[in-house]
Amino acid sequence: MNDLRSRILAGLAALGLTATALAQSVPANRTFSNYYFFGDSLTDSGNTFALTGSPPAPYFAGRVSNGITYAEYLAPGLAAAATTSSNAAKLNFAFAGATAATGSAVPNLSQQVAMYQARGITANANGLYVLLAGANDLLNAVQVPANQNANAMTNTAIAASTAVANAVQSLAGLGAKNILVLNLPDISKTPRFTTGSGASAASLMQTASYAFNGDIKTRIAGLSSLSGVNVTVFDLGSIFQTIVNNPQTFGFSIANQDPIDIMTAGGNPGDISRYVFWDGIHPTTKTHALFAAVLTEVLNPEFVLGTFAARGTTALVATDLSADSLQSRLDASRLGVARHQADGFVSFSSKSGSFKAAGYQAGFDYSGNAVTAGFDYSLASNLLVGLAVSAENLETDLDGAAGSSVMRGQMVTAFAQWKSGSFFADGSVGVGTQDFKDVKRTTALGGMATTAKSDGDRTAAHVRVGWDLVSDAWRFTPFAGLRYAKAKLDGYTESGVPGLNFVFGGQNAKSFDAQLGANVDYTVRFNEQPFVLSGTAVYQKDVNENTRSLSGRLADTVAATGTTTVDDGLGETFKLGARVSGAVSKNWGWSVGYLADFRKNGETANQYSLSLHTGF
Repeated sequence: MNDLRSRILAGLAALGLTATALAQSVPANRTFSNYYFFGDSLTDSGNTFALTGSPPAPYFAGRVSNGITYAEYLAPGLAAAATTSSNAAKLNFAFAGATAATGSAVPNLSQQVAMYQARGITANANGLYVLLAGANDLLNAVQVPANQNANAMTNTAIAASTAVANAVQSLAGLGAKNILVLNLPDISKTPRFTTGSGASAASLMQTASYAFNGDIKTRIAGLSSLSGVNVTVFDLGSIFQTIVNNPQTFGFSIANQDPIDIMTAGGNPGDISRYVFWDGIHPTTKTHALFAAVLTEVLNPEFVLGTFAARGTTALVATDLSADSLQSRLDASRLGVARHQADGFVSFSSKSGSFKAAGYQAGFDYSGNAVTAGFDYSLASNLLVGLAVSAENLETDLDGAAGSSVMRGQMVTAFAQWKSGSFFADGSVGVGTQDFKDVKRTTALGGMATTAKSDGDRTAAHVRVGWDLVSDAWRFTPFAGLRYAKAKLDGYTESGVPGLNFVFGGQNAKSFDAQLGANVDYTVRFNEQPFVLSGTAVYQKDVNENTRSLSGRLADTVAATGTTTVDDGLGETFKLGARVSGAVSKNWGWSVGYLADFRKNGETANQYSLSLHTGF
């Protein structure tokens, strides 16, 4: 049993976004200064056992399971209030058998809150208060013949919900600032009501479970006395339903039987890790570990928001790729290879690279391409104007298999270049959109992924000045410039994993980069056609150094909006490249190129390009 417990604790540390938090530049999961739990047997870590000696073995050390509960996974070292007189920072006031309303032999929910108050504990603003109660109210009621109808069971559920809401108000009045309320699993899906003695009452239990969950959400949302208190109603019911409906996804194979009933009947249950439930009502410690994993994700929304931050950075990467393509075209136009008064051009660029996790922003790998087509026209010998249309396609995979997305972008850019002797200046202004399709985020619930899509728009601009210093076949061009890009991503709501879907607010990703670089070109002729070997080196750094704000919350429930900030822009990089260009006839020119992108933090991106242009 100790070995199983150790394996589950180790597994919990690796689940979901916790793994991402272990990266060197990423914060750790949030820890609260104090943890207090209230409720019944799903949470109890030994209180009822201390009073009554129940449940006995083979239950684990007074827990109504074969190991520790979700509460102990969340707060290692959690002490049972009935077994300690000290005001420890981690106290469990939950009692197996407790009801939310009146009527239990052990302290019910309001009495548990009174026990907390009697200890004279000074609430800490960084303390966490967790409540899970109401199941025993329904289990007790359904055994009474007079209650064996939908109206009576619904009334019982609402009374229990009211008691939970009252406890929330009481704790808030005592200074609690972070309160997590768990709704009820659908009790009708437990073995007692699917294949056991309670099967005939399954529909009533389902009605009551649903009534409680609907009412607690409405009731908590309607409390007017919770200003300044962060209250979340977590949909444990949906998490439970997903596990029961898809046991194989989570390493289970049996969801309608339990080891206790099998052993009571004289049988051998075999490998306990196959079971969702330990007895007819209560989950195994392995299931509790899953509950704790998803609660860890919920209590750390910054990491979820960090996956959205990666989308904004992806849009900036795509914009920078199109800007590189346009800059190459402007450089080629000054070389004069197969140059005419009016030229049409098309280029294809592909790029792959990565961004390391930084702060709460998720790290990611990306690969994709940009196709740019347009024309330019020489209004005068020293003035070139043009218009280009770019289509980008970028796929991203978040580090640690934390998610993925596909971005489709479009940009329309007007540009111009002016020359005076060896001096030149060019600039551009562009507008466009981006659509993120197949946005997936891996959750802590067995790796199940949410899905979403997001739209938005972009603006971009650049200015650059430089000097073409020519000596025979050589040309040396130092230059300096500025690039600006802004990508506005609309908010979206995820789907696919009820209980963990997130609602994201919009974000504005911006970069404002200074460039300092130089090109070197060497021209030779073959069969009277020019052939140019070019090299380029560019130092590029975001000079704005702003942060980007992100916000979001759990969908379809009562939850405070979480916020975080990440570093904005594309950071600092050094680009080093080579290009070969030439002409195949008087009217047609071409170029192929490679650009390595060396980022300050050690990442390298590789960019390849091919372009054609023709005069008309």
